Amino acid sequence: MKRVLVSVAFCAAGCSFHMQPGSSGGDDTTTPDGSTGTTPGADTDGDGVADVTDNCPTMPNADQHDHDGDGRGDLCDVCPHLVDAGGDADGDGVGDACDPRPTEAGDRIALFEGFYGPVNWTAVLGDPWQVASGAAVQGDPNMQHQIMAGLSLGNAFVEARVKVDQLTMSSASRKSVGVVLGYQDTSDYFFCGLASPQGYAEVEGGRVGDGQYYFNQDPFNAQMPGDWTVLQARTTQAPGEVSHIDCTGHRGQVDSQTGYDDDADAGGDIGLRTNGANASFDYVFVVEVPPPPPSS
Repeated sequence: MKRVLVSVAFCAAGCSFHMQPGSSGGDDTTTPDGSTGTTPGADTDGDGVADVTDNCPTMPNADQHDHDGDGRGDLCDVCPHLVDAGGDADGDGVGDACDPRPTEAGDRIALFEGFYGPVNWTAVLGDPWQVASGAAVQGDPNMQHQIMAGLSLGNAFVEARVKVDQLTMSSASRKSVGVVLGYQDTSDYFFCGLASPQGYAEVEGGRVGDGQYYFNQDPFNAQMPGDWTVLQARTTQAPGEVSHIDCTGHRGQVDSQTGYDDDADAGGDIGLRTNGANASFDYVFVVEVPPPPPSS
């Protein structure tokens, strides 16, 4: 399916750590009687937070951010956005609960953004975004807005939690909210998100290229405005072959998914976009995935 654009656009891998009940997390030291104990006030990573209370004692994180509240700081959490057991079967630093390939090593966490402070992503369309109640917020529904993280990735998996607060009242405007992958410029990128072309909602995955809007869609059986929706998008491109994007939207009991193939390069930046909607993004989680082997 094709539509002409009216206006063109739209941690490194953490260590797994969990403080065990009764453990102090401090340095072991030998007492005069030969027994071992813990050095009071030890601060292994030098971040100003004593090991006994540090949620990531081997990596400096003075802010102690712990987005999922599971006791592991974001920098030491293999799934910083999900409460999980901390399992990482393939040992690549991406937890089993959030790894797009949980049994194959080689993936890496390229970014986790919990929006704790000012949004410093680059605005390539529209206005800068603000932070409110721990989310990146774009409150102007009257134009297109797009911000980019400043990454250079190949194949990527992106998960974002988004809530559409309000749609523009204009019936002529195409309304959409989602994530951007493989970004090169405002007329060359892949996308995954919720859209409401004519009052109903759908999940769309596709590409903007050459002034055109190419996509496939699947009905999303809920209105765009509502509770939090988890978007998951993954680009896959074997060397010398076409690119594919998978796009999934999940809210409560509503699940929709679609995909799209294109001969454009899958590599590039990742970002967020809105068009005709007020929206809030709670987090963005990005994994870089090795390219698959050629099909032949």
